Amino acid sequence: MNRKTLRALTITLSILLAFFVLVGWFACRSTPVPPPPELTPPVVVDPTPAPTPDIIEVTGIRILLENDEMPVFSRFWPEVIIQPHNATDKHYQLRSDDERVIRQQGNSWIASAVGTANLTATASNGMTATLKVTVTAPELESLAFTVDDITLNLDDHFDTVVVQIPPETVEDDQIRFVSGNERIATVSAEGRITATGVGTTTVTAISGDVRAEMKVTVVVPVSRIIVTIDRDVYRVGETAVFHIQVEPENASNASVAVSFSGARVTHTTGSNSFVCNEAGEVIITFSAGSGDPLEVKIVVHDLEVLSDEVFRLTNLERANAGLPVLGRLPDLTNIAQLRAGEIIILFSHTRPDGREFETIFGDYNVEYFFAGENLAAGQKNPAEAVRDWMNSPGHRRNLLNIDFGNVGIGVTMDNNGRLYWVQMFMD
Repeated sequence: MNRKTLRALTITLSILLAFFVLVGWFACRSTPVPPPPELTPPVVVDPTPAPTPDIIEVTGIRILLENDEMPVFSRFWPEVIIQPHNATDKHYQLRSDDERVIRQQGNSWIASAVGTANLTATASNGMTATLKVTVTAPELESLAFTVDDITLNLDDHFDTVVVQIPPETVEDDQIRFVSGNERIATVSAEGRITATGVGTTTVTAISGDVRAEMKVTVVVPVSRIIVTIDRDVYRVGETAVFHIQVEPENASNASVAVSFSGARVTHTTGSNSFVCNEAGEVIITFSAGSGDPLEVKIVVHDLEVLSDEVFRLTNLERANAGLPVLGRLPDLTNIAQLRAGEIIILFSHTRPDGREFETIFGDYNVEYFFAGENLAAGQKNPAEAVRDWMNSPGHRRNLLNIDFGNVGIGVTMDNNGRLYWVQMFMD
């Protein structure tokens, strides 16, 4: 077969194949698909109805309890039996005719009080069963007060609390209270103690042959502490004396405790005096019984320290004014201290014997060309003394006098704690 013949045959076959495909496609488009055949519905056969079960009636009811006599506060679980065991309705109700004696608590029952009560079980058809339950009191083993002894102020009250072992064995009104001495303390039927007089007695709780005792002490409390002390300002090394009085006078505990804080002091226990050992504030606390303590404050001065501070502040004022600082001579300091003692007697630039203040230099063989004196009294500290001098024109002139080259400082205190200040100036 030559190539022309083969090519003609291939074209002819392709045309025939295309024709058949076209015919098949046309047939599918024009011929409808028949619906599926309908299913035959199943035949339902009615079952034979079940027979109605027979109702089995309740023929009896019982209450079972391991023991129908029990001590108070016992817990128990009664069992209710419905007969026959295959009864259709086994529901029931269980009730107590005296819930003070026995009562239900959750799924159990409680014997609450001594006595008898009836438990009644009622079936759904009205059939009942009753069981009598007897609740007895346990034997009381012991009584105890919550405190062994108490201390009361006169006319005070105290409500006792008694513990029973076993707990709540007897009713509260079955416990009797007795006071050993009603002139000191009485006790009510409920156990309230009233303090009636000073002293000690015993209160007893009794139930049958069981008893408990509590010691009761009645006191007259200290209502007030009164302290008098010589003064509130002292020097280092001085002895301070105080006096104590308590009110009322018939207080049971008139002993007063004394304690100290702040600056160091020396105090002998039981004594009414102490020695001031260092400068500063001293807080003295007086306490007695359960009353409020009393605090007293005193101030202790070191006169040498005060003198040094006056000297420092004096030169500070001169430095601020552009002046040279002053020197401090021992003899001049001694003279100033002597003058401080004199102005307690006569606060004046005239000495107690009527002479002018300058004469003290000659008395102690101290030579000078120019001299001056500043005095002050009542100031509580060196800063106040120097401030008052600087606020006084005459004293200020002495303090800032350029002709003075030395100063002596004297500080003393009178028996009332009042401070006296002296500056003695000389060239």
